[in-house]
Amino acid sequence: MKKIISILLVLTMAISCLAACGKENAGKGNEGQNVVETPVNEEGNATAKEPDSETSDESNDKAESGAEFDMEAFFNEIASKNPGADLKTIEDAILADPYFVLFTHQDTKFEYEGMDPEYYYPALNYEYTPEGIADSICVADYITNSGAIIYVIDPEEGTDPLSILEGFKANSDPKWMDFEKGTDSMAGTVIDGRVYFALYNANMQPVEGKIAENARDFVEMFHDFIAENPGASTLDIAEYFRSHQKFTALNANSVVPGRITGFGDFDNEVEITGFTEGAGFVPLMTPNLFIGYVFKVDAPENAESFAKMLEENANLGWNICMVANTIITETDGEYVLFMMCQEDTQ
Repeated sequence: MKKIISILLVLTMAISCLAACGKENAGKGNEGQNVVETPVNEEGNATAKEPDSETSDESNDKAESGAEFDMEAFFNEIASKNPGADLKTIEDAILADPYFVLFTHQDTKFEYEGMDPEYYYPALNYEYTPEGIADSICVADYITNSGAIIYVIDPEEGTDPLSILEGFKANSDPKWMDFEKGTDSMAGTVIDGRVYFALYNANMQPVEGKIAENARDFVEMFHDFIAENPGASTLDIAEYFRSHQKFTALNANSVVPGRITGFGDFDNEVEITGFTEGAGFVPLMTPNLFIGYVFKVDAPENAESFAKMLEENANLGWNICMVANTIITETDGEYVLFMMCQEDTQ
């Protein structure tokens, strides 16, 4: 059943969040990992190590200096700032941090009418089923597909939290998402009886600025980026969009005049010309009900007519098997933003 759940999750992410999930090398566990452990006392709590109160303020300085991310300090900071908090509050605090703002929630418990609950724990070997867990939250990086993931777990009464932590460490699969490289670091600790566990990359960087939750958010970001970066290349803009959104995994790439995905169809082939520079921010996996481009034309006065031409030649059913319902165009000087997506029309 767990494998069926995993397959369904991957198919769902291919449409909405595109989690490139997979399993490989089951049983190799934490091979090649840098394991960070926090000392614990007899009650299973972390020994006194005060979190750096300036951790958040210094994140940019650390990123610029090339310092490795200290996950252990982050866990202590989250616990210190949220004493006695429920797991949802802890999850919200993690997702609000610049280092984890692109991470998304992952359900671990699935309930079906008339059936016992099924559990799915990404980044753990399929053969392993954790025991003694009363409740847990999980957030993972499905946007950049790094494989980074965080668990925070409340053990059942009478369960040793250290046994849960040791089980996660021994059965983790750093290549669960990236079959070749995988994550390079692991951190695990117990704080006030609560288990914190993560797989991540030590060189991870914070993400600053507005984060798009949907395609429409890119419109404001388009104008803001051009105002702050006059003369930016279209690829610069597409790269910024790719790395500042959390609704689907994207690639950014240059495009040249000619046939471009999303325009025309088999019966009506269309070549898009009339631009001097172009770039797409397109899904890593298809089918997907989103696609976007930024174009640059030779003069601002030609931007509106170029945008109109794009609208007239756009194919909302470019995926064949699924059809979007919205075309968005926007101009700013000689730049033209074009997107197709699915928006709630109710």
